[in-house]
Amino acid sequence: MQCVCEKYGAPIDDYDQAIERCRHWREISELLDRLYVDSQKWMAVACCRVCGKLWAEEAAPFGEQNGGGPDCYYRIETDDPKAWLAAAERRVAAMGQAE
Repeated sequence: MQCVCEKYGAPIDDYDQAIERCRHWREISELLDRLYVDSQKWMAVACCRVCGKLWAEEAAPFGEQNGGGPDCYYRIETDDPKAWLAAAERRVAAMGQAE
């Protein structure tokens, strides 16, 4: 099983990078296990099955697209994923709104 963390773990710094990352949502999501979900925010924290690194998931971050577009995943660093999710803001969705 290949780890997605090396291939897709770089930070997302702008809208174009977010669009590119979202194109690979299926490949990324297939190797992650969700740990915590916040359905109010449409976000989750997931863990890589290979190396254990943590990822944030934003469901349908591009509201301007039909159905909100594909989910988007990005790596996060935290010792407390549940608290991280409770305090998290939708970063990728905000990039789309700024565009």
